[in-house]
Amino acid sequence: MISRESIKSNSHENLPLDKRRVEVTKDGHLTYVPALHAGWAERLKYVYYERPPLLPSVDTDIKYKSDEAERLWLQRIELIREDLEHLLKLPHHRFWSQMLFDEEVHDWLGSYFSFSPRSHDLCLQRITSDTVRDAQHCVHRLVFLVCLRMATYKESQVCYITPSKFGSIIYDYFLFDIPKLMDICTLFGRENKALVEKMVTNVFSNQPKYADDLREAIGTIAQSLKSIEYNLKEQYDDDDNCGLPRRLMNGTLPTNSTKCSWTELLEILVYLVDTWTTLYSFLTVYPIAAPYFLSQGFLERISVFYETAIPAFIREFQLRKFDPDVNLTFDEAKKHLIFTRIYMLMTFRLIVETCCLQPVLETRECKFSEMVVEDFLHTITAVLSEKRFLLDYLKRYPFDDDIELLAQSNIELDSNRVEYIIKVIAALWDTENDANRRKARHTLIDSINEQQQLSDATMLLDTNRFDVNGTAQTVGVFDAACDGPSVTGEQLQFLISHITDVFPELGDRKSVV
Repeated sequence: MISRESIKSNSHENLPLDKRRVEVTKDGHLTYVPALHAGWAERLKYVYYERPPLLPSVDTDIKYKSDEAERLWLQRIELIREDLEHLLKLPHHRFWSQMLFDEEVHDWLGSYFSFSPRSHDLCLQRITSDTVRDAQHCVHRLVFLVCLRMATYKESQVCYITPSKFGSIIYDYFLFDIPKLMDICTLFGRENKALVEKMVTNVFSNQPKYADDLREAIGTIAQSLKSIEYNLKEQYDDDDNCGLPRRLMNGTLPTNSTKCSWTELLEILVYLVDTWTTLYSFLTVYPIAAPYFLSQGFLERISVFYETAIPAFIREFQLRKFDPDVNLTFDEAKKHLIFTRIYMLMTFRLIVETCCLQPVLETRECKFSEMVVEDFLHTITAVLSEKRFLLDYLKRYPFDDDIELLAQSNIELDSNRVEYIIKVIAALWDTENDANRRKARHTLIDSINEQQQLSDATMLLDTNRFDVNGTAQTVGVFDAACDGPSVTGEQLQFLISHITDVFPELGDRKSVV
């Protein structure tokens, strides 16, 4: 590394950084060193980021361990803070040399992108103390400033990089890639939308190769969704078993024989929440990317995945609600599923609005407006067969409102297609309403049958007595009520619990007792 004391003067100060040379003194001799040079990079040992500690349980031993974990984490985060501040204080040429020739600095920053809590993470509510929360906020802000500096090719009239060279540098040295840009949008986009939008725009506008990378990333995400969809389909086989989940084909309660364990199911849900919140954040910050998703059929991919995955998750929840091994994480998993559904619908809508609705309102060019309206009608027509997805989407974003919006723009719509879509939607609503009425009726009947079955079971338990020889003897119901001790209290609860274990359709045993 070239020492700071060796710098004699700085010539060519008005040149961009990529063309500038710095005059230095080395061993008493003057020499010129490029402003971007490995010699300017410092050899640093970085402390990698870890997630903040969470609230301990009521157990004192665990609390002690959590207090110790908090102390260690605060020590770690203090070292990270010092390194980030040092990085930000470096002069322009030293900062960029550090970014280009220190490979470990990117792994170090990557640890924050990977493990920093997102706004949708449920663990945010369980951070141990305000001290931890403040330390996390401080480091969060410093990481954002480092990213902002990396995405800025001109800091001042003197400190700047040629835009074309900037594009080559950030791509060739892997300063940014599509996953990292999406993480930046997710972590910082909500609080600093304008700045993050400028950052991402700088990156894409100065390096066209990122557009190709984005197309590949969209294909990778779509393939990942297909893989999850396939695995969920493998959980069920409706060819020979009337669509029943495999674990219920033999009429028994759910067991551990399921192909997908609860832990694996949780991991899939966490991945899906992270994926959809990331995509939504990215498209919110950088809506210019929306046409890439539309052109690759990603909207159809969303609807198909929603139609397949959401019912599968719901069925899994229904099957596992009596499993004692999932009690601690069951509510958390349900929240993850809710977030997944909401952000899938919001992502779909954001792409539709950006590509099909807003352009109609913002342009007066007739041919362009007709093209985007055609895209809109094609998109809605393509998802008509995905009934569950379409109904959930229309509950939030009615089709009639969109048609009315387009009609106000004096664009001629294909009346036959619009009428066809409206008829299909109306039929879906009729089917949904009929299903809701049948469900309500069945719920009422099931409730009545449940009470009757429990009453019959209780009387049966009360009338089947055993004599001293172990021989069953049956007495009348009224006789049993008057003669000898009746089955009450804990014994009754114990017996009823066995009945509800055998007949899980009777409902929650706690509510019954």
